[in-house]
Amino acid sequence: MEKNIKEKKTFWNLPFIPLLEFVIIIGFFIVQGIIYSLAITLLPADNAFLITFIGYASTLIYSLLVIIFSFLVKPDRPVLRAIGKKVKGNNFKNALIGLIVGVAMNAACVLAAVLNKDVHLYFNQMGIVKMIGASLMIFIAVFIQSSSEELVCRGFMYQRFRKTCKSPAVAIVAPSLLFGMLHLNNPGITVLSFANIVLVGLLFALMVHYCDSFWMPCMAHTGWNFSQAILFGLPNSGNVSPFTIFKLDAASARDSFAYNVGFGVEGTVFACVVITVVLIALFIYGIKSKKQPTPVWED
Repeated sequence: MEKNIKEKKTFWNLPFIPLLEFVIIIGFFIVQGIIYSLAITLLPADNAFLITFIGYASTLIYSLLVIIFSFLVKPDRPVLRAIGKKVKGNNFKNALIGLIVGVAMNAACVLAAVLNKDVHLYFNQMGIVKMIGASLMIFIAVFIQSSSEELVCRGFMYQRFRKTCKSPAVAIVAPSLLFGMLHLNNPGITVLSFANIVLVGLLFALMVHYCDSFWMPCMAHTGWNFSQAILFGLPNSGNVSPFTIFKLDAASARDSFAYNVGFGVEGTVFACVVITVVLIALFIYGIKSKKQPTPVWED
């Protein structure tokens, strides 16, 4: 007991320390952005595949910086346990479930927009072999990008708030708000789209908390981003990918309950409903199952 009381009084266990560390992580985002901006000037302007691949894959830079930071700061090293196979929920089954959930949620939103005639999609004509090969490569790059954001928010920030705050709710809500803040500079951001991103953040945090799996939200995030930006060719949080499997007839797109011209399906009431339904379902599952995440902070 005395050891636990003493531990709570240490500098690294103060409640505001995770926020200071988040500021440092923002610096990692800036470093990655500068490197990407320099790299993009060296790429051919008409090579959609290469521009898309580098754009997503370059986020590996801040993932590595976060991992290095976690390793160098000894009190933060347990964070690294949460992303590896020592956590029971980090397995192929949960990763596959996450991927299916991410794709299904986005497909439902896109289907609603198509049926409501808000968007018109057409197939991007290119060789089937080239299409499959390029798509697999970009899927890997999207996985890197999505997992990088998850490493920051549902990996590092979730675990740090779990350590410094008594209530698990803080570890679930705080990183979700920070996740939303990371998108405030995105093109076409609105109050509704910000709220939806925070809701998705809560959903991903509950996957970690109730399914004991960091891999699940990584794959759910990947499934959402890849299906939205690459498969369907729609704006992903306001950003349009140069390389897509289907293409959007942007001139005929319109705003509605199912589509937002500036931000995509993420900025809509329908997306809010879809995310909320899945969020509530997972919350009910978690309450009934009474599952708890692996305590990575214990020796």
